[in-house]
Amino acid sequence: MDAPYTDESSFSYFSELDLRTLIIDLLFAGIETTLSTVRWAILYLAKYPEVQARVQSEIDQEVPRDSLLFYYERNKLPYLEAVIHEVHRIVSLAPFAIAHAASSDTILDGYLIPKGTVVLPHLESCHKDSQFWDQPNEFNPDHFLNPDGSFNNRREGFLPFGIGRRACVGESLAKVEIFVLLTALLQNFTFSPPQGETLMTEREPYMTTINAPKSFKVVLEERQSVKREE
Repeated sequence: MDAPYTDESSFSYFSELDLRTLIIDLLFAGIETTLSTVRWAILYLAKYPEVQARVQSEIDQEVPRDSLLFYYERNKLPYLEAVIHEVHRIVSLAPFAIAHAASSDTILDGYLIPKGTVVLPHLESCHKDSQFWDQPNEFNPDHFLNPDGSFNNRREGFLPFGIGRRACVGESLAKVEIFVLLTALLQNFTFSPPQGETLMTEREPYMTTINAPKSFKVVLEERQSVKREE
């Protein structure tokens, strides 16, 4: 394998080492984050059975048991959409966005940020700001529902994938994966705490880049067929 950074004569803008590094980044960013989000969703659904029951009722009415819902049909499941978005908010899986550097001297809220200063946005502070959320520290899918029960996807202060040109490149794929996977799981299974145990929404203390959940146990029960109301 080439060593592209040993001297000027061997310098390369894109080498095999760069390619391998990018592949590792994509695998970690695209797999670990999605899996952790689904794990968080299962944990919260098991902890809040009334939320889980409402999602399953919605799915039962809109999705035949022997079929899956396509992502473009997600408007049929506004409450599930609200639950997924509330998981993103309460968890703040990637609490810090990509680091930026100030391109010029900037005054922000009375503070001087000199040119060249590295700025690391703290997205979690937006997700827990009482200016934007009625119950910032509580798991409440109603944060993303309009009064008529429709899904509200334009909440100010909601930035789980970042914002602007440096937003997460895998946002679209992650949204599809999480929605389709959770729809299929909740369509066929019910999650609950082990008998006599209380589920805790604790974070893994050894993860430095994402807020991953600590290991937990849930009981997985297969659901019986449900007759849809006409």
